[in-house]
Amino acid sequence: RNNYRAFTKWAKKIDAAAPNFENAPDKLTTDHWEGLSPIWYWDEGNPDKKSLNRLADRGDIENITRKINGGLNGYDDRLRYYDRVSLALLGYAVNEMPRFQADAGLKDRSGTSGPLTRAALHKALLKQTAAHRLSDDVATAPVVEEIEVAVPVPVEKQVVPVAVEKEVKKKFNLFGWIGGLISSGGLGALGLSGMNWQGIIAIGGALLFAALLALVLRHWLIRAVREVREGLE
Repeated sequence: RNNYRAFTKWAKKIDAAAPNFENAPDKLTTDHWEGLSPIWYWDEGNPDKKSLNRLADRGDIENITRKINGGLNGYDDRLRYYDRVSLALLGYAVNEMPRFQADAGLKDRSGTSGPLTRAALHKALLKQTAAHRLSDDVATAPVVEEIEVAVPVPVEKQVVPVAVEKEVKKKFNLFGWIGGLISSGGLGALGLSGMNWQGIIAIGGALLFAALLALVLRHWLIRAVREVREGLE
């Protein structure tokens, strides 16, 4: 009712004798008003109160449907009709979508129309339109080309946490300190204590074994840390 009332107001600006379409809606189908209501709605009767040409010029079928129907009811039918009329205007038969897709350089040539195909249809239709008839809003649809793009994903280089680094160095210094103590001052101290040479040799052998074990452990730790670092990098 609101639309009929608004259309009546618009029509009376053209002809003061125009019918009251709110009270007599069937008058819309009579001469010379027949067919004017959809043009009025497209031009200024829609919720935006401005021409839907700006959406059509961008090939935005979805939002035209929303402006006219308030939702997407009838959207699938509208897409199908768009495909058929586009093929006809471009000189193709209604069953020649695969040929158009091949001519447009699309990878998908199955005949099934989707966003890429409709973008190509829109682009081809624009080429057939005289430049002076194109509005400033004319543009191809958001999806216009089928391009494979390799996007590098930066991977942050992992580092050994500072706390772990300090702990490793601390253990290395501990092993070095034990080895130095054993090799340099240990045996001398035993000799000064008056222990016989057999005892010194026995204890010295044990200390030498401990020193070798410390060195082996130190080497193992260095190798383990290196492998961890390489794995993180």
